[in-house]
Amino acid sequence: MIAAVATRPESWAMHQVFLIPGFFGFSSLGRLKYFNGVGDIIGAEFERRGIPARVVEIDTLPTASIRRRAASLLEFVNRMSDKSSGPIHLVGHSTGGLDARLLVCPNADLQSHEKQALIQRVESVVTVACPHFGTPLANTFGGALGRPALKLGALALFCLLTYGRLPLGVALQLVRLVTKLDDLVGLRRTVADEVFEKLLSELGDQEQRQLLGFLDGVSNDQSLLFQLTEAGCDLLNATTGKPERLRYGCVLTCGARASLRTAWSHSLDVYAQSLHALYGTLHWRASRADPSWFGMVPAATLSAIERDLGRRAQLSDNDGIVPTLSQLWGDYLGAVQADHLDVVGHFGYSEEGTGADWLPSGSGFGQRDFEQLWRRVAVYLAESTEMGATAPRMDVPMEAPRPENEVRGAVLSGKVTDTRV
Repeated sequence: MIAAVATRPESWAMHQVFLIPGFFGFSSLGRLKYFNGVGDIIGAEFERRGIPARVVEIDTLPTASIRRRAASLLEFVNRMSDKSSGPIHLVGHSTGGLDARLLVCPNADLQSHEKQALIQRVESVVTVACPHFGTPLANTFGGALGRPALKLGALALFCLLTYGRLPLGVALQLVRLVTKLDDLVGLRRTVADEVFEKLLSELGDQEQRQLLGFLDGVSNDQSLLFQLTEAGCDLLNATTGKPERLRYGCVLTCGARASLRTAWSHSLDVYAQSLHALYGTLHWRASRADPSWFGMVPAATLSAIERDLGRRAQLSDNDGIVPTLSQLWGDYLGAVQADHLDVVGHFGYSEEGTGADWLPSGSGFGQRDFEQLWRRVAVYLAESTEMGATAPRMDVPMEAPRPENEVRGAVLSGKVTDTRV
C-alpha cells in the first residue's frame, strides 16, 4: 500500500477528510459532538498508512434545501482548503451524503466560481445511513402536524445534547403536549408555545442564544423536508448521475424493531423508556417505504447484505429514520446492525450524557462495531488515493427505479421480501 502511494508524490500532500452532518446540520451542540469519536479513528488509519491527513467536522444549514446546504458545504471546504493542494474526501452521514453528492455533481449550479477547481480534488465520497431514495418520515414531518413537531424535536435534541436528558419541567410539558396535539394546528396560542417558553426559562443566557440561533435556521427554512421524500430524492438522483472518476462508497444501517424486552431493560428510567417509545414510532413509520422508488440491487450485493446482517434483507428494514435499501449508492462497504445515530458514536444509553444514546433501539451496536465500521471507511478513503485514476468499482448500479408493477408485493432480485403489514 505504501509503495503505491510513494509512486504518486502528490498523494503525500495533506489529505483533508470532511465529516458532513445530517439533518439539523450541526457539528456540535452543548458538550457533545455530532461525530463522536469518528475523526480519531479515521485520522489514526491514515497515520498508520503513512498518509498525512486532517479530519474536519463541519456545520451546515439545519433544514435548508440540499442545494443551499451543498453551497454552504462548498464555501466551507473551499475556505479550509485554499492553502492546500492535497486530495479531498467527503464523508456524509444521513442527509450529509446527499449534500456531498450534489457538491461533486459537475452540472449542479451552486453559484460559485471556485467549484470546478475544487471538485477536481475530491477523490472519494462515502455516505453512511443516507436516504438516497428518500424516507417516509419526510412525508410525516412535512405535514401540518409535522412542522411544529419538528421544532419541538429540535428543542428536545438541544436539551439531550446539552444535558444528556430533558429538564424535568420541559419533560412534563411535552407529556402535556401529547394530550393536546390538536392545538398544534390551531391559530391561537398553542401548547407548543408554552413548551418553548418553559425551555427558555430553564436555560442560561449563552445557551438561550445558541438555541435561538439553531432554531432560527430550523424554523425559517424547512425546504429539506420535501426533498427527502421519495419523490424529492428521485429528482435528485435523476440530476446527479453516475460519477466518471471519483469513487462513491456507502454504509448501510439496520436497526432492531422496538420490543418489550428492550423497553424492560431500561427499567424505571422514564427518559430511556420515552426515547425507546419514540424510536419504535419512528421505526414503524420508516418501515412503510414504497419499494417502487428503490433502484435495482444486484444479487451479489444482496448476498453481501445477508452475510453482514446474518439474514435476508427485507423491504421494511430501516434504522429508525431511513429504510436500509434506500441507503445503497455506489460501492457497497458493508451493513451494520445499528440505528441511525449509533454509527456516529451515540450508542449506549448514559445518564451523564457523554456518548448518550439518542435512539435507544437495543440494536446491540457497541464500541468494537463502531471502530471496525470507521476503520473500514478510512481504508476505503485511503485506497481511493492509492488507486489513482483507475475506474471506480460500482457494486450498486445507480439506476432508475423499476416500474411499480415489477416491485410492489414482489421480491427484489429474488431475495428481498416485503414483510410489511
